[in-house]
Amino acid sequence: MTTNAAVERIRQTVRALSGYYDVNPDADVKLDQNENAYDFPEPLKRETFEHAAAVHWERYH
Repeated sequence: MTTNAAVERIRQTVRALSGYYDVNPDADVKLDQNENAYDFPEPLKRETFEHAAAVHWERYH
């Protein structure tokens, strides 16, 4: 599929929207993006993964 053909499959109302930008770049903590410059501390990682491993994944909780 060409780029033009792919773009044509996007609704006109969506294509008409303008891109977003960071309205508050000076914030101490940004909670609107899926990235983090800092890693979790190792003990917190371990505890989180141990908890996840103990959950029965086939059930809703």
